[in-house]
Amino acid sequence: MGSIAFFFELSFMHTVLLLFFTYLTSVAIAHNSLSIGQAKYSEGFNHFDYVNPNAPRGGRLRQIAYGSYDNLNPFILQGIAASGLGSTFDSLAIRSLDEMYSVYGLIAASIDFNKAEETMTITIRPEARFQNNTKVTAQDVITTFYTLKENGHPYYQQYYQAVRKINTPNEHTVVYHLDPKLSNPETPLILCQMPVLSHDDLTTRDFASPNHKPLLGTGPYRIASTDPGRQIRYERDPNYWGMDLPVNRGRHNVDTIEIDYYRDAVVALTAFKNHHHDIHFEYVAKLWATGYDGEALDNGWIVQESIPDQNPQGMQAFAMNLNNPIFQDKKVRKALNYAFNFAWLNSNLFYNSYTRTESYFANSVFAAQGLPSASEQALLKPYFKSLDQSLFTQNFSLPAGDATGNNRSNLLIAKKLLEESGWVIKNHKRVHHITNKPMSFTLLIQSQSMQRISLPFKESLEKLGITMHIHMVSPSTWIRKMKEHDFDMTSYVWPQSSFPGKEQSLYWHSRFANQYGSDNIMALQDPIVDALVEQLGNTDDVHAVKNQTRALDRVLLAGYYVIPHWYLPAHRVAYWHNLAHPSQLPIYGIDLASWWHSQDT
Repeated sequence: MGSIAFFFELSFMHTVLLLFFTYLTSVAIAHNSLSIGQAKYSEGFNHFDYVNPNAPRGGRLRQIAYGSYDNLNPFILQGIAASGLGSTFDSLAIRSLDEMYSVYGLIAASIDFNKAEETMTITIRPEARFQNNTKVTAQDVITTFYTLKENGHPYYQQYYQAVRKINTPNEHTVVYHLDPKLSNPETPLILCQMPVLSHDDLTTRDFASPNHKPLLGTGPYRIASTDPGRQIRYERDPNYWGMDLPVNRGRHNVDTIEIDYYRDAVVALTAFKNHHHDIHFEYVAKLWATGYDGEALDNGWIVQESIPDQNPQGMQAFAMNLNNPIFQDKKVRKALNYAFNFAWLNSNLFYNSYTRTESYFANSVFAAQGLPSASEQALLKPYFKSLDQSLFTQNFSLPAGDATGNNRSNLLIAKKLLEESGWVIKNHKRVHHITNKPMSFTLLIQSQSMQRISLPFKESLEKLGITMHIHMVSPSTWIRKMKEHDFDMTSYVWPQSSFPGKEQSLYWHSRFANQYGSDNIMALQDPIVDALVEQLGNTDDVHAVKNQTRALDRVLLAGYYVIPHWYLPAHRVAYWHNLAHPSQLPIYGIDLASWWHSQDT
C-alpha cells in the first residue's frame, strides 16, 4: 500500500526502498512529527487531508503484480519479495503524501531531535503491538536496527552507518546518537521510517536468506495465504492496534487484499477487463489509448483516470554496461543516442503523450538547466581540463529524431562518431578497424511493450551496420540479472527522491560499480562523478544541494552513459466502479490504503 512509483512503458517492478527513505534539509524539533521547518499537520491533527475519515470498511481489493516471488522478507537483497508485504509492517513514523519533508509518528508517540547534541529520542506508544499481541519495546527497535544494518539490503548499511550508538533509558524509549562525521540532514527522517520487527522472531530465523515464513509484523494486514509465484492474499487484522491513530484514520479500509501474478501485461489487462481484478495501473501508452474499449467502459463500469503526480521522475533509459568494451568509448555511446528516434516513437506509438527525459533529476528543481551557474562552475572548476568544454558553453540537449521516421541527419552524425572511434563498415557490417570484431550486443528486456519500442531502435542501428539482439526474459529473471549486472544493455529506472542525498553514491559511485545488487548497474567508474556524489548529503543548505545535483547532472549527461527515454507526470489508473477514492488526492504519490470498496457489481 502507500506511495507507489510508476515509470511508464515499463511493466516491471523496480524494487527500491523509497518507502523508508525520505529527505530533508534541516530538521525541526516536534512531538508528533519531524519536518523541514514547519510540518503541515499540527499537534493533535485528526487525519490527513487526502483521506475520507468516514470511508466505509469491508470488501476486498484484487490487484495485479508482474513476474513471480520466492520470498516473504522484503528487507533483504536475496530473492524476490512478494508484492504488498509493506502492509504487514508499521514503521516508527510515516510520511504524508501531500508535503515533501515531513513524517508523523506511528509506532513513535513522540520524536525529539536535538541538533546540537546530534541525538534523536523516540518514545514508543505503549499500545503498540505485534500481531501476536506482544508489546513493541525498545529492544525490538534496537534489534531491528542492527539486523537491517548487518543483514538487510545494502541501502540500510549505507544509511544506518551514521548512528554511533543506541541506548534505551527504559523499555519505551530509544535514543540514537549520531556521528556528526557520517550523519547529514536526511538521517533523522530515514531512521524514523525504519520498520519495527520483533526481537523474539528475529532470533529464531536466518534473516539474510529468502524465506517463506512470514516475519512477525505490527501492521494492519497479515498474510492469509500464499501460492509462491502466483498469488498472495492478505487479511486485515481485526485486532490491529493502530487503526484509530490520526495517521491511519480513513485508511486500510478493505478487509482483504488479493494479488495475482502475471508474466504478460496484455493477459493482465484482459483479466482486469473481465473483472478478475479491481484496479490496473497502465504503463503502456497504446493500451491506455485503445485497450480499454468495450461494454464495461461504455457503461461506466470501468473508470479511466489520469492522476497528477508531482514527484521527481528520475531517469528511465536504455542503460549500457560499461564492463562491455564496446560501450567504454564515449563517442560510441553518443552515436547510439543519435540513432534513437524518440520523436517517431512519441508520435507513432505513444500518442504524443510523453516528455523526453533530459535530466537524471527530471521534473524537479534539481535538474540542470541552461548553462552552468557561477556556483555550478565553481564546483566543476577543479575538473575543468578533464571535462568536455561544451558543458560550459552549450545548453545540453538530446537528439530528438524525426517524427516522420526520416532520421537521416542524426544517423550521419552517428556514422561519423563511430568512424572516429575506429568502427568502420566491411561487408555491410560495422567492425573494429583493428580487430575486425563486429559491433554486436544484446538488449535485455522483460515485457512485450518494451519489445515494441526496441524494434525501431534495432532497425535504426542496422542502418549503421550494428547488430542489436533483443532478448526478452521473465521479470524474475530480469531482476536476477540486474543484481548480477549480467547484461550488455537494458531498460532501467533510477528513481529520485524529493531531496537527493547519499543514495546518489549507490547509483553512481565507483565503489558500487561491480557490487552484487548495486544500483550502479552500468559499472560507472568516474573520479569526477565520485567526487560530486560524495558532496551530496553533507549540507543543510537547499541551494547548495541544487548546485551539487545540477553539476552532477551535467557530468552524467555529458558522458552519454544512457539513452534517455521519457516521462509522464501522472499515474494512469483504471478501476472498476466498486472502488472509490477520496475527492482530494495526494500530490506526491497514490495512497491505495485510503481507497475503499463502495459496492458489489
